[in-house]
Amino acid sequence: MKTIEFFRKSFFSAAKYPALTGLRALAAYLVFTRHYPVLEDVSPTLSSMLSQGYLGVAIFFVLSGFLIHQTYGLTRRLSEEGLFVYFGRRFARIYPLYFVVCIATFVYANNYEPFDLFINLTMLKGFFNDVIFTGVAQAWSLTTEETFYFCAPIIFFFAKGWRRLALALIGTYCVGGLLTVIGSQLNWLGFFEDIYFTLEWSFFGRAFEFFAGIGLSMFLSSRKSVRSWKLPLATYTGVAGVMLTLYLLAVVGQERSDGLGIFSPKGIFLNNWFSVVFIVLLIYGLATESSLLSKLLSTRLFSLLGKSSYAFYLLQQGPLQNICDGNDLTVAETFGVTILVSIVVFALIEEPINHVIRSQLLKFKKSPVRVAHTEAAPVAVTTPVSAPAPAPAT
Repeated sequence: MKTIEFFRKSFFSAAKYPALTGLRALAAYLVFTRHYPVLEDVSPTLSSMLSQGYLGVAIFFVLSGFLIHQTYGLTRRLSEEGLFVYFGRRFARIYPLYFVVCIATFVYANNYEPFDLFINLTMLKGFFNDVIFTGVAQAWSLTTEETFYFCAPIIFFFAKGWRRLALALIGTYCVGGLLTVIGSQLNWLGFFEDIYFTLEWSFFGRAFEFFAGIGLSMFLSSRKSVRSWKLPLATYTGVAGVMLTLYLLAVVGQERSDGLGIFSPKGIFLNNWFSVVFIVLLIYGLATESSLLSKLLSTRLFSLLGKSSYAFYLLQQGPLQNICDGNDLTVAETFGVTILVSIVVFALIEEPINHVIRSQLLKFKKSPVRVAHTEAAPVAVTTPVSAPAPAPAT
């Protein structure tokens, strides 16, 4: 019975914003469409739009900023638990499953190069353009997420209002500019080698996504009551804006042989700033409005899919993809297999290890916490109970 209760709570525990758990799944599936051709025979235009699915990473990043601030920026939890417990929780949410998948990927590829293993297992590869896609290719986004986790306590301490939040964002961009200047002079493994690398792959170039999530959290907390329109305007506008961004990225991508719009100044603007306005509206709508989409994403099915979305994100490329390709599975079959495997991996590996580490961290709390449990996770991050990472384009 204890085992059944454990899995019931793991998969279906209540969340403050249940629809955001389901949104994690949609973001991860959008990334999947970046790596696999979808609907080419049905609609070339729609297929080209979906190939810009790296936009799912932007959704993850905004969610991460929102949920981490909800958990720590609006409460005394950080001071009550201490930095050791804070970083321990972040480690528990991201690293154990990543470690397992990373080791499996290297063993499958028969790659035992010490440096490659080190740069991947330490999650530092996202700082270096020459190795950013080694190992678990899509895990570059975990470096971005990890950087935000390290910076978040400083941001929350400093940014107590809108003006200070804006100054913190500007300061983050300045650090990114400084790293780019240093990297361009070092010429070492592509470390922050140019402004395009910084803007496309690093926290210091993608900071607006995280800060927008923090700003949304501050906005909701500052209002005594949130007005909920009968017509879910924010939700519908957010969805329409995300679709518009995908279309514009596809148009920009026509200038390139690979069709990817993000690898151009216009595409960077669309992905890093333009889209974020609509992603914020979408999250706001799902958190405050009653719509068919929010009801769908709040179901037990999407709770299950959302909580296993981090595993889905890590597994969608690499050994599992090669196995599916080797068995001539269609894209739809590969998608289904990846979902099923990710659910199993979440249930048998990710959540049990996470639970054990969290239990041990209770011994190190500085003082009893007087707030409801609203843990946030990575790239993949989307409910106050579980937020990661995750996410992205390769």
